[in-house]
Amino acid sequence: MSTWICAMLVMSVLTSIPVTRTNATDSTVMAIESDTIQIDVGEDCTVNVTVAEVTDLFSWQAIIVYNHTILNFTGARLPPGNVFDGKTPIFPDPLSSAINETSSYCMIGASMLLGEPFNGTGILCEVEFTGISLGESTLHLALEPVMGRTSKLEDSEGNPIAFDISDGYIVVIPEFPSFLIAPLLILATIVAVIIGKRLRQEEKSTHNYEHPSVAF
Repeated sequence: MSTWICAMLVMSVLTSIPVTRTNATDSTVMAIESDTIQIDVGEDCTVNVTVAEVTDLFSWQAIIVYNHTILNFTGARLPPGNVFDGKTPIFPDPLSSAINETSSYCMIGASMLLGEPFNGTGILCEVEFTGISLGESTLHLALEPVMGRTSKLEDSEGNPIAFDISDGYIVVIPEFPSFLIAPLLILATIVAVIIGKRLRQEEKSTHNYEHPSVAF
């Protein structure tokens, strides 16, 4: 919590400077992995939160809304090679909270202390979820306020950077019990043998019909 307070103090100082709004490129996008991820019940998965075509990025915050009856948020981290790698970032512990009976959100963010702001495309963070029940859940990057918080990008002078979002999607499927694999393989083998035997019998019957024996 003290780390979050420190980060907020840094941002409050930056935002108090009277400056104009940053003109971001039209292609600046904060995104969660676009491909649908499919996992089993009880299986963990990691998704990347990325930014594309950004200029002068100094801090970011991602608010991800998900279905907590399908997924459990288990953590987030800054992986090697992230946009602030080697720049001494402030990375507070992620927070999560329920919104209603089915939805929760997690808040993840980072801000630089030293180094040059980031320009270009890269990974903001990795986020971890666990499948807890069958179903589908969107991973929604919220631009609209969620419990008073929104996803955001800010430049080195504390100005908001305009951007679009691209959500992710996770499908949780039934876990296939490993103890059923061997019996099913045996059953499949038996069925194949029976079908093969019947086919040979049918071929033999057809052959005998086409070439009936002649008695002398």
